[in-house]
Amino acid sequence: MKLLLESNFMLLGNRDIDSIEFETDGVTLKMVLEKIASLSSNSPEFLNREGTELAIGWNIEINGRSLDLYNDGVNTLLKDGDRVLIRLDLLGGG
Repeated sequence: MKLLLESNFMLLGNRDIDSIEFETDGVTLKMVLEKIASLSSNSPEFLNREGTELAIGWNIEINGRSLDLYNDGVNTLLKDGDRVLIRLDLLGGG
């Protein structure tokens, strides 16, 4: 199963990726985020401490729809070819 990835930062810290593959179906968004974090040189913390929802500062869309619109949140099942956009909210100042 192959998922397409987009982001506003380098997903692996020192390099970027545009897709991720799993050998099985039944992959949740949480599993994708955990795999990216494990591969990353800077180990971003996408999930809250309990692992039940996104940590503050992250926005995710699946196929153009905000994660907020999915009833299962980070436990949403993904399908082959789904596009996942991971955005880090940038804080402004002035």
